[in-house]
Amino acid sequence: MNAYKLLGVDRLANLEKIKQAYRTLAKKLHPDVNSGNKEASDQFKRITAAYNLLADTKKRAEYDHNARLRGSTPPFGADGQKGDVWYNFEIDETSGERIKDLYGDVAGTRLGRVKGAAATSMRVRGQDIATQLKITETEAREGICKLVTTMTGLTIAVDIPAGQINGQSIKIRGFGIEGFGGAEPGDLNVIIEIVPDPTIGSI
Repeated sequence: MNAYKLLGVDRLANLEKIKQAYRTLAKKLHPDVNSGNKEASDQFKRITAAYNLLADTKKRAEYDHNARLRGSTPPFGADGQKGDVWYNFEIDETSGERIKDLYGDVAGTRLGRVKGAAATSMRVRGQDIATQLKITETEAREGICKLVTTMTGLTIAVDIPAGQINGQSIKIRGFGIEGFGGAEPGDLNVIIEIVPDPTIGSI
């Protein structure tokens, strides 16, 4: 399925419509409300990848250009498998670091290419990462869905349940640093910072 269909938007949709569609789907598919549901988790990753593609002007233009060349919109999915999200990954033979471009070569010509045969024999779980998210007192009390950009450059919807306290951490599995040698990725920890509600005069 292509990126536009994943989010349920038209190819001419503006960024605001794309963002709104992503937020709506993310609330339904978010791991926090679908615990143990692998299908929902995989779909959440797909729509997150689709949003990050279409929200990036340059990557979206390349995606659309490739679609015109092919006469159709490229398929889009989640796990780097044929017919899913196209991304390239290489392993730097010096540092052993896995470098992953989530969207990579849109034509998919280098899908899943790995440098260095020895590097593929190791399996190391990816590192967890953390990011801080500021929410207002009202948002903490009532709950909200917000977009967060991680240190890896990925933007992801975070469903924040009602009743948060300052310093509380929300874990989102599988959105940390990519694993090495096919191992599972690390997790994303979103640390909540509660700030006062804006006054009427500052709105």
